[in-house]
Amino acid sequence: MLTLSLTASIAFAQSARENTQLITKKGFVEVDQPNKTKTVNTPKGEDVVLWSDDFSDPSKWDIYNESTPPIDWEIITDVNASPVAALNPIALTTADNGFAFVNGDPAGDGSIQNCFIEYNEDFSLEGSENVSFVFEQNSRNFATSYFVDFSTDGGNSWIPFQVNLDLETNTNTENPEVVTISVGDIIGNEPSVRLRFNFVADWGWHWAVDDLQIIETPANDVVLNAAYFDEYILIGQTDYSDTDYIPNLEYSEYRQNHVRPFTFVADVTNQGAETSTGVTFLVTVNTPDGPESFSSAIDELAAGEDTVITIEDEMLAAFMTDGGLLGDYTVDFEIAINEEDALPGNNTVLSKSFTVGTEKMTNDLGEAYSGWYNISQAAIWGNQFTVEEQTEVNYIQFALVDATDDPTVIGEEVFVNLRQGSVLEAEGPDNEMERFFADDELAYVISEGDVSTDGLANYITIFFPDDATITLEPGVVYQAEFEVPEVGAPIATIPVSNRQEAGAGVLYDFLDVSGGPQGWFTLGANTPNVRAGFGAPTSSSDLGSLNFSMGQNFPNPVANGSTRISWELKVAAENVTFAITDNTGKMIYQKDLGDRPAGVQEDIVLDNLKLAAGVYQYGLKVGNNRIVRKMVVTK
Repeated sequence: MLTLSLTASIAFAQSARENTQLITKKGFVEVDQPNKTKTVNTPKGEDVVLWSDDFSDPSKWDIYNESTPPIDWEIITDVNASPVAALNPIALTTADNGFAFVNGDPAGDGSIQNCFIEYNEDFSLEGSENVSFVFEQNSRNFATSYFVDFSTDGGNSWIPFQVNLDLETNTNTENPEVVTISVGDIIGNEPSVRLRFNFVADWGWHWAVDDLQIIETPANDVVLNAAYFDEYILIGQTDYSDTDYIPNLEYSEYRQNHVRPFTFVADVTNQGAETSTGVTFLVTVNTPDGPESFSSAIDELAAGEDTVITIEDEMLAAFMTDGGLLGDYTVDFEIAINEEDALPGNNTVLSKSFTVGTEKMTNDLGEAYSGWYNISQAAIWGNQFTVEEQTEVNYIQFALVDATDDPTVIGEEVFVNLRQGSVLEAEGPDNEMERFFADDELAYVISEGDVSTDGLANYITIFFPDDATITLEPGVVYQAEFEVPEVGAPIATIPVSNRQEAGAGVLYDFLDVSGGPQGWFTLGANTPNVRAGFGAPTSSSDLGSLNFSMGQNFPNPVANGSTRISWELKVAAENVTFAITDNTGKMIYQKDLGDRPAGVQEDIVLDNLKLAAGVYQYGLKVGNNRIVRKMVVTK
């Protein structure tokens, strides 16, 4: 004999806004995860060092600012000074004898940082024409411009050089990251040189630098700055309000009928002193059927030149056509040249991966998340996506986190929904907006057992009322949403995958409306774990996370104290549980259904339900996923 049950949850978060880029900063707490992309990151080699400094003598450095309120650089040894927990301890090579550090985070929203740390002694580079500046850094970007300025007249005038242009908003550098700048055209052969660092930001995070060198530039050094496996060709873009950008997102999971041939893209720089020839972009896709290799080349790349190399659709094999093979894919990237590359360590970037399944398309990382957001009241989190073929949607999926400082509150009501149209574009004939459900249709009470506490996301699936489906049309932007009502205090914390596709995650903060066309923010490279599900799984070969189904109880409403629930496992499962919660989120019934084989299971029969009239939630949990439905009890 079983009883009622309901389990689901909705999460939510708080952030401040950045007017020019429509990107939020605050409310995000990060856990340590590998970086998605690198800026120009050059391992140190056997270089001819012409000048160096490691901040061990602070008297060689002058500090001044034009900040409001005043924010200065410091020379410190505290390796846990970063306001971003994932970047502590700061792993600069000689941090123990001092490093330069500026922290804009404590100043708060509305602050303007513009501060300098200047080397106050001149040094000579006479006789060295081709030179590069090398330094180590540790930073997280928010509305920040990073500059290294050079002077050849004793500091009377300065030549700025902007770095970290490919460091996306709300994204970390490596720890440490070695940056190399070819600066021969600025300071080569100069008899009197000095330099400074300039941190310019609106409520920026921080910047730590150390272990500075001027070296003789290698003859050949081509760098793969970043690479993408989908039609992401807007290298270094900061304007996410272009609807055309959304279909080009890299997804971490593709539904089979969304898959299409990819255009691989490489962002390449020649940091060497000479022209490199035969610059070749190499891609290896490790598919369920084995590796597939692709390449594209340009004849030459001049010293100091940047370029984008693409591998076009028609060059790709059939593994991504006709629906694509189900399974896991890993993509490796490399750049090669005809000459001997002096620093081959910067010819690759981190591998990327994705999954092809039959259910859904997601931008988040799945069970493993990299951080979380929390917001005090009245906000909507969204995750944008498009489809390539007409597709049916019948559920929203989300996850919750119970962080120590940002608790998720049992018994609070939240909402999910599906929206048509891009919230980053003005509403109009080419961007028609529609929210498909009223709040009360997809309301959910946060229940016991909903929140994750172990670093893995517990997904809650809410099916549309009466098992309705919504047809998604190709080329239209859609958005899965999670909303917290105005409650006056934090009630729900939502996990986020950091360093994911920039521009997919969005936020509407009712208390802090942005300057966007419809008042929404983008979340930079942060993606909230909110998804739209494309139908129920149809076979055990489905590699999506929802490998089970649960029907609506029958009869519903329940009038005589008896009802039954059908359910099915697409694959064998362990530790299956069923539970019922009331309208305060309190669990009033739970049963361990044990280990089960794949297939249709015997109905869950609920007899002699002695429950007060009202609405209850019942849920079936398999692994880290839970399907939740509502049951009405009448008298």
